[in-house]
Amino acid sequence: MKFCFKIIFVFAFFLIPTNLLAVENIFNSLAAAYLNNPQLNSERAKAKAVDETLIQSYSVFKPTVIIAGNTGRIDNSGVTGYTSTPTVSSYSQTSRSISIQESFNPGNIYVSQSAANAVEVEKNNLKLVEQNVLLSTSQAYLATLLAQESIQVYKENLELAEKQVELNQSKLDKGLSTISDVSQSESALASAQANLLTAQNNLLINKKNFKNIVGYDPVDLSPVEKINLSLPKSLEQAIEITQNNSPVVKIAQFTYEKANTDYKAQMAFLSPTFALSYTDTNYSGYSYSIDKLHQAQAMATVSTPIYQGGKQTSSILQYKAQLDGAELDFKNAKENANLATYTAWSNYELSIKNFELAKAQLKAAEIFYEGTQQQYEAGNKTTLDVITAIQTLLAAKVNYTSVKNSIINSQFSLLSAVGDLTAKNLSLDAQIYDPDGYYKRNWIRHIL
Repeated sequence: MKFCFKIIFVFAFFLIPTNLLAVENIFNSLAAAYLNNPQLNSERAKAKAVDETLIQSYSVFKPTVIIAGNTGRIDNSGVTGYTSTPTVSSYSQTSRSISIQESFNPGNIYVSQSAANAVEVEKNNLKLVEQNVLLSTSQAYLATLLAQESIQVYKENLELAEKQVELNQSKLDKGLSTISDVSQSESALASAQANLLTAQNNLLINKKNFKNIVGYDPVDLSPVEKINLSLPKSLEQAIEITQNNSPVVKIAQFTYEKANTDYKAQMAFLSPTFALSYTDTNYSGYSYSIDKLHQAQAMATVSTPIYQGGKQTSSILQYKAQLDGAELDFKNAKENANLATYTAWSNYELSIKNFELAKAQLKAAEIFYEGTQQQYEAGNKTTLDVITAIQTLLAAKVNYTSVKNSIINSQFSLLSAVGDLTAKNLSLDAQIYDPDGYYKRNWIRHIL
């Protein structure tokens, strides 16, 4: 009988849907958002489009090959010599040709370098979006957990308020309390009910936000008591990592380098342009007297712009101004990134200290409430004293859950500030997107 029971249990276990057995943890949510978030997938598509511009920039270094064919009929009529004898000729003409053309200007080198810098800018844009999505996911996960814990805190507060109303009413019935005491406790009860309704509404909002980011409803979220993230060991190390790794800094850096190559390209376009062409044509029915003809033509051309109505000079000044602006933006980006890292580091250290204080505050509030309640039952404290103690305990519990949440939040924020909040660094259980993958799969088109 026991053996049969075990078999039934095993079959029942495997028949239960896996989503009911699985417990969602923060890393599962991060992996899901990394794979499915529409904003992140959109940025990946944009990165592929920018990769194509690099391929297009290389095309100027490759010859253009054109194949052409023509067929038609030619009818000629006229008058010959002084005799005014009319002549008529009619024949069909067909031609086939192949043309190879190539031109070069030194500015083309800088155009391709500019396209390569644009690819680097977009790679770091993609990384920035990835960081923002992962940070939003962690915040949404923790906010949902906090909302759930807050509901439990407000439920406990509601139970205390209900208990106090019952106690005051019982004492009133015995002539040991007053209507004023009952009214005070009922007012506190109404406040507790309102707080609970607000907390429940906040939970609904946070669940909706979670679904928008991750792609599904949050169910059975595991608490995040402790998390092992690879954080900088000091503020100095955090600043150093930021300067070398932050996508905000990298975007500004490659934007500056792109502006520099754009400016050099405009200067180089004032140089001579060299062009080579070769055309090979075969005619069938070239003229009335010539049936077949083969014609080959090779040409070399050098052209130099002399006057363009001031257009090129204006372009040079335009790109020089853009270069100056990009340089200032680069310096500003480094300073802002340092400030963001300093702020994130300070918040992380502050959250650790606040957590210890919050634990002490909660413990003291619990002792204060228990003592006040005992003295109230002994007739040494008033209803207002008990309500004050309940509110003090509520504030301590809310603060404790919030500070506990902020410790984890501050760690993810610090990782984001230094540029390390990526799926790869978090070792997420997901196929890591390679921003160079599209280029590697299409390498042949960079050559041919």
